[in-house]
Amino acid sequence: MLMRLTTRERHALLVIAALVVLGTVGCLIF
Repeated sequence: MLMRLTTRERHALLVIAALVVLGTVGCLIF
């Protein structure tokens, strides 16, 4: 399923994943 993603879709997923990780880390720290 993740093998036929375009560059734009992959970039979007990376951005979303980064936001989720930052949000989780922020909640744990603050």
